[in-house]
Amino acid sequence: MSARHDPGLHAVARVREVRERDSLLGLHRARAEHEAALERAERLGELVRTHADQLQGGASGVTSGDWAARRTALMALAAGESSARSDADAASTVRTAATEHWQHDRSRLRAVETLLERRAEARRAERERLLARELDDLGAQRWLRAHRDEEVDR
Repeated sequence: MSARHDPGLHAVARVREVRERDSLLGLHRARAEHEAALERAERLGELVRTHADQLQGGASGVTSGDWAARRTALMALAAGESSARSDADAASTVRTAATEHWQHDRSRLRAVETLLERRAEARRAERERLLARELDDLGAQRWLRAHRDEEVDR
Protein backbone atom coordinates (compact mmCIF):
# COMPACT_ATOMS: atom_id res chain seq x y z
CA MET A 1 0.00 0.00 0.00
CA SER A 2 1.39 3.31 -1.03
CA ALA A 3 0.60 6.39 1.02
CA ARG A 4 0.83 8.32 -2.25
CA HIS A 5 -2.79 7.40 -2.90
CA ASP A 6 -5.37 8.31 -0.26
CA PRO A 7 -3.00 10.12 2.11
CA GLY A 8 -5.87 11.22 4.35
CA LEU A 9 -7.17 7.69 4.68
CA HIS A 10 -3.67 6.46 5.49
CA ALA A 11 -3.46 9.08 8.25
CA VAL A 12 -6.78 7.84 9.64
CA ALA A 13 -5.45 4.26 9.50
CA ARG A 14 -2.31 5.25 11.44
CA VAL A 15 -4.39 6.97 14.14
CA ARG A 16 -6.76 4.00 14.38
CA GLU A 17 -3.78 1.64 14.55
CA VAL A 18 -2.32 3.57 17.48
CA ARG A 19 -5.70 3.56 19.25
CA GLU A 20 -6.11 -0.16 18.67
CA ARG A 21 -2.60 -0.84 19.99
CA ASP A 22 -3.26 1.33 23.07
CA SER A 23 -6.54 -0.40 23.81
CA LEU A 24 -4.85 -3.79 23.38
CA LEU A 25 -2.22 -2.76 25.93
CA GLY A 26 -5.03 -1.64 28.23
CA LEU A 27 -6.71 -5.02 27.77
CA HIS A 28 -3.49 -6.85 28.67
CA ARG A 29 -3.14 -4.72 31.79
CA ALA A 30 -6.78 -5.29 32.76
CA ARG A 31 -6.32 -9.05 32.31
CA ALA A 32 -3.20 -9.04 34.46
CA GLU A 33 -4.92 -7.03 37.20
CA HIS A 34 -7.96 -9.32 37.10
CA GLU A 35 -5.79 -12.44 37.35
CA ALA A 36 -3.80 -10.90 40.22
CA ALA A 37 -7.01 -10.02 42.07
CA LEU A 38 -8.35 -13.55 41.58
CA GLU A 39 -5.07 -15.02 42.81
CA ARG A 40 -5.09 -12.78 45.89
CA ALA A 41 -8.70 -13.73 46.67
CA GLU A 42 -7.87 -17.42 46.24
CA ARG A 43 -4.83 -17.19 48.54
CA LEU A 44 -6.90 -15.43 51.20
CA GLY A 45 -9.66 -18.02 50.78
CA GLU A 46 -7.13 -20.79 51.34
CA LEU A 47 -5.89 -19.03 54.50
CA VAL A 48 -9.46 -18.69 55.75
CA ARG A 49 -10.09 -22.42 55.19
CA THR A 50 -6.82 -23.33 56.91
CA HIS A 51 -7.53 -21.12 59.93
CA ALA A 52 -11.15 -22.32 60.13
CA ASP A 53 -9.98 -25.93 60.15
CA GLN A 54 -7.50 -25.16 62.93
CA LEU A 55 -10.15 -23.30 64.91
CA GLN A 56 -12.69 -26.11 64.55
CA GLY A 57 -10.06 -28.70 65.37
CA GLY A 58 -10.21 -27.41 68.91
CA ALA A 59 -6.64 -28.20 69.74
CA SER A 60 -6.32 -29.21 73.36
CA GLY A 61 -4.43 -26.92 75.61
CA VAL A 62 -5.60 -23.78 73.82
CA THR A 63 -6.63 -21.03 76.20
CA SER A 64 -9.80 -19.08 75.62
CA GLY A 65 -7.67 -16.01 74.90
CA ASP A 66 -5.77 -17.88 72.16
CA TRP A 67 -9.02 -19.18 70.76
CA ALA A 68 -10.49 -15.65 70.71
CA ALA A 69 -7.35 -14.29 69.02
CA ARG A 70 -7.53 -17.00 66.36
CA ARG A 71 -11.21 -16.31 65.84
CA THR A 72 -10.50 -12.58 65.45
CA ALA A 73 -7.72 -13.36 62.95
CA LEU A 74 -10.10 -15.68 61.06
CA MET A 75 -12.75 -12.93 60.89
CA ALA A 76 -10.15 -10.43 59.62
CA LEU A 77 -8.99 -12.93 56.97
CA ALA A 78 -12.60 -13.60 55.95
CA ALA A 79 -13.21 -9.85 55.61
CA GLY A 80 -10.03 -9.56 53.57
CA GLU A 81 -11.14 -12.42 51.34
CA SER A 82 -14.53 -10.79 50.83
CA SER A 83 -12.85 -7.51 49.93
CA ALA A 84 -10.48 -9.32 47.55
CA ARG A 85 -13.45 -11.06 45.87
CA SER A 86 -15.11 -7.66 45.42
CA ASP A 87 -11.89 -6.31 43.94
CA ALA A 88 -11.76 -9.30 41.58
CA ASP A 89 -15.36 -8.64 40.50
CA ALA A 90 -14.51 -4.99 39.83
CA ALA A 91 -11.40 -6.04 37.90
CA SER A 92 -13.55 -8.44 35.89
CA THR A 93 -15.86 -5.57 34.95
CA VAL A 94 -12.87 -3.45 33.90
CA ARG A 95 -11.51 -6.38 31.89
CA THR A 96 -14.84 -6.81 30.09
CA ALA A 97 -14.96 -3.09 29.29
CA ALA A 98 -11.35 -3.19 28.05
CA THR A 99 -12.17 -6.18 25.83
CA GLU A 100 -15.14 -4.37 24.32
CA HIS A 101 -13.10 -1.21 23.81
CA TRP A 102 -10.32 -3.13 22.05
CA GLN A 103 -12.79 -5.00 19.84
CA HIS A 104 -14.41 -1.71 18.87
CA ASP A 105 -11.04 -0.12 18.04
CA ARG A 106 -9.96 -3.22 16.15
CA SER A 107 -13.12 -3.26 14.04
CA ARG A 108 -12.71 0.44 13.21
CA LEU A 109 -9.10 -0.17 12.14
CA ARG A 110 -10.14 -3.18 10.04
CA ALA A 111 -12.80 -1.06 8.32
CA VAL A 112 -10.22 1.53 7.26
CA GLU A 113 -7.76 -1.17 6.19
CA THR A 114 -10.47 -2.88 4.15
CA LEU A 115 -11.36 0.40 2.46
CA LEU A 116 -7.69 1.03 1.62
CA GLU A 117 -7.38 -2.49 0.20
CA ARG A 118 -10.51 -2.05 -1.91
CA ARG A 119 -9.25 1.24 -3.29
CA ALA A 120 -5.85 -0.28 -4.08
CA GLU A 121 -7.57 -3.19 -5.81
CA ALA A 122 -9.71 -0.76 -7.84
CA ARG A 123 -6.56 1.10 -8.92
CA ARG A 124 -4.92 -2.21 -9.91
CA ALA A 125 -7.99 -3.22 -11.91
CA GLU A 126 -8.05 0.16 -13.66
CA ARG A 127 -4.35 -0.17 -14.55
CA GLU A 128 -5.02 -3.64 -15.93
CA ARG A 129 -7.96 -2.34 -18.02
CA LEU A 130 -5.80 0.48 -19.40
CA LEU A 131 -2.99 -1.93 -20.20
CA ALA A 132 -5.41 -4.33 -21.90
CA ARG A 133 -6.86 -1.46 -23.94
CA GLU A 134 -3.38 -0.31 -24.95
CA LEU A 135 -2.40 -3.85 -25.92
CA ASP A 136 -5.59 -4.19 -27.95
CA ASP A 137 -4.80 -0.93 -29.74
CA LEU A 138 -1.25 -2.06 -30.47
CA GLY A 139 -2.49 -5.40 -31.72
CA ALA A 140 -5.07 -3.72 -33.94
CA GLN A 141 -2.44 -1.36 -35.34
CA ARG A 142 -0.14 -4.27 -36.07
CA TRP A 143 -2.91 -6.19 -37.78
CA LEU A 144 -3.81 -3.16 -39.89
CA ARG A 145 -0.19 -2.71 -40.95
CA ALA A 146 0.15 -6.35 -41.79
CA HIS A 147 -3.14 -6.30 -43.69
CA ARG A 148 -2.10 -3.15 -45.61
CA ASP A 149 1.30 -4.68 -46.41
CA GLU A 150 -0.48 -7.74 -47.83
CA GLU A 151 -2.70 -5.52 -50.03
CA VAL A 152 0.30 -3.52 -51.26
CA ASP A 153 2.19 -6.71 -52.13
CA ARG A 154 -0.66 -7.97 -54.30
